[in-house]
Amino acid sequence: MLHPRTSLLLAFIAACLLLGCGAGSPESSSPDSQTDSGAPTPSSDDNQADTDANDEDTNVEGAPATLAIVEGLGIGGVEIGDTFAEIKAILGEPESPMGYNRMIVASWPQLGLEIFFASELDFEINDAAWAMSMNTTQGDGFSGSAIPGMNRSQIETEVGTTNDETLGYAFYECGLVVQYD
Repeated sequence: MLHPRTSLLLAFIAACLLLGCGAGSPESSSPDSQTDSGAPTPSSDDNQADTDANDEDTNVEGAPATLAIVEGLGIGGVEIGDTFAEIKAILGEPESPMGYNRMIVASWPQLGLEIFFASELDFEINDAAWAMSMNTTQGDGFSGSAIPGMNRSQIETEVGTTNDETLGYAFYECGLVVQYD
């Protein structure tokens, strides 16, 4: 298991990569400025994946049973740049969010999902905090071109290859970061 500071550092690196691949951050941290996340609009294929996922049975307070992973955009209908309030409306309340220095991690262990937020508060999260990166913590319940449990050749067939690897993580241009076993 990684040290919590290492996990936060890696999440921050992943967030920077995701943001660099087209998903933007809010221009201001005030709740009134949270009307547009700056995230790219998903293609019709992405919308179909989200629609399919939302049509399935739910397992956590209205969250879809199968969470569609859309590289560089989001997981399960929530997107990079969405506020904590928007994400809670889709996924429900997370387990106790925790963090340090305005970087807060919230987890939905029943869904196998963690989301890292930028908060205007030092050690707490509020509804205006916005999602910087997302990661899966288990292999079940996901759909998409790259999902937990796939091997390197399967993922690279779907999203392309990468030469950018650091500390056991492979960083792909589409906004995907994979830790291979």
